[in-house]
Amino acid sequence: MTDRLFLDILKTALRGENVPSDTRISCEQMNEIIRLAELHRVLPMIYDCVYSVCPYEQAQQEELRRRIRLMVLQQTVRTEAFLELYRKLQEQGMEPVVVKGIICRSLYPKGDLRFSADEDLLITADESQIYHKVLTDLGLRQQVKRSEDYYETSYFSDDGLHLEVHTSLFSTEIEYFDEFNSIFDCASDSREYTEINCVRVRTLSPTDHLIFLILHALKHFVHSGVGIRQVCDIIMFAQQSSGVDWTRVVSVMRRLNAEGFAAGIFAIGNEYLGFDYDAVGYPKELSDLSIDTKLLLRDILCAGVYGGSSMSRRHSAGVTLDAVQGQKHSLAHRLFPVGDMLDSSYNYAKKNPMLLPAAWVHRIVKYMAEVGAQDDNTPSESLRTGKERIELLRKLGLLPE
Repeated sequence: MTDRLFLDILKTALRGENVPSDTRISCEQMNEIIRLAELHRVLPMIYDCVYSVCPYEQAQQEELRRRIRLMVLQQTVRTEAFLELYRKLQEQGMEPVVVKGIICRSLYPKGDLRFSADEDLLITADESQIYHKVLTDLGLRQQVKRSEDYYETSYFSDDGLHLEVHTSLFSTEIEYFDEFNSIFDCASDSREYTEINCVRVRTLSPTDHLIFLILHALKHFVHSGVGIRQVCDIIMFAQQSSGVDWTRVVSVMRRLNAEGFAAGIFAIGNEYLGFDYDAVGYPKELSDLSIDTKLLLRDILCAGVYGGSSMSRRHSAGVTLDAVQGQKHSLAHRLFPVGDMLDSSYNYAKKNPMLLPAAWVHRIVKYMAEVGAQDDNTPSESLRTGKERIELLRKLGLLPE
């Protein structure tokens, strides 16, 4: 089965090795491996392992190599741009907390093969204005915010760097994530450091960072899905970080009814990606849980990065988010939500209920523009996908009783 071959190659990549020279891969299998690698944004890692046994014709190989070289070069440039920016912030006495992105890349044998679209910084709300001034003075451009009090702001540089500056690690617009945020109330006070390319970078403690990576994956999972790259990040972090307090990890997961999800992620890592329970002192409380890893893995492989494999899956997020918050809504409720269910893109309707019908039309027009002419991307298809995923959420214990 090609899915298993893809995972075997990914496991090899996580070790920084190449597949054995006698490995036989057909063109059909290679096409599917490349499709999955692109869907999950692990193409450079995958191809680095298999190029010596790739069955493609020379011209096709050269084109693939060209694309991958460009991706790796762009990643290298972004990495250096971020570290240079961080050095400049430090020169001005500013040390934002860095999460995900470059921290995760530093764990891989060949870090620039692990793609990152952006870099994430955590600051306090009181620091927002000073960071905005300094970043714009350094030449970055701010993306227009969804609202003045939105929890993250995007900045872009001319060399391709994309920053996400957070005043909280999770959305403040969705009630389900309030407790996620409460776990990191003091995260911006963290004084943990790691060195990357001779730059001392401030970050979270190993325990808090592992909890954050799991909950960040869960955030995407309860929206429209999470991809295999985030699974890799979690297991790589758990394997390479000393001092993880597994008792606290279990306690937080239980508090959020997320121990089934966490156990499922680590079980997939153990069964398919070389994650060693014994080597990290993995807790019995999680290893003893009975999880349908095949069902979870199928959802992960179908989802792609952040559940973006299809528009119907993306638009099913409302259904699954309602479910984890104990709400049930029909298709009509999804199309015509009350004001409190609208996100900050529709603040005008929240402030003036008379404009709610205009917001409904706005949402539907936006939805139809996104799905375009794709037959399977309809509101009813999104609802069907959402209902199927709700059953998986239920099996993992994520739904309220």
